[in-house]
Amino acid sequence: MRKIIALALLIFGLLLGWTEIRALTAETYRHKSQVIAKQSPTSIAALKSAVLSVQLAPWNAYSHAELAWRLQSSGNFRASRQQFAQALSWAPADAYLWAEYAQLLAHQRKFGREMELVTRESNRLGPTSSAIQHSNAYIGLYFWGRGTQELRNQWQTSMAFVLRTNRKRFLEQVRNVHRDRYFCLGPGVNLQVGSWCDRLSDSP
Repeated sequence: MRKIIALALLIFGLLLGWTEIRALTAETYRHKSQVIAKQSPTSIAALKSAVLSVQLAPWNAYSHAELAWRLQSSGNFRASRQQFAQALSWAPADAYLWAEYAQLLAHQRKFGREMELVTRESNRLGPTSSAIQHSNAYIGLYFWGRGTQELRNQWQTSMAFVLRTNRKRFLEQVRNVHRDRYFCLGPGVNLQVGSWCDRLSDSP
């Protein structure tokens, strides 16, 4: 019996070691994909590296997310959404992945029920995350006119958070991207930025 247990432990140790090696190699390929994509987002080499990362560690949510972005860059939009669904199936409580998926859907101009769900989940899981709230706020800033009422409510929640925590910076960025008048006529109406908008209207 002791020999059987020892053999079982040995096999388990070998399998665990092999799994760790695969995970580390997968992470290397994921990083390689990111590095290549920074220089050339549509690079086939970046796509291949992302594919290898998923094949080596199919349980790694971030490997699936990286592949999703590479598929997005290659124009394979449906497959990119499928990969993000895989990512979230492995890490359903990861607020950053939900926010990242919202970015991908915005790139694809998908503002239906799926975007509503994704944005709502990112806000629910990361209500005080500056990165997540900024991400959702900027999506709303650019696509307010495309959003459903549910999406506008979620975007407005994020904008309100950003205005509470870093009002000056956010309003400066609104101006820098030339969305100031659009912002004042849209989401800004309910966000207590009337005096800021009034100053804009007085400026040439």
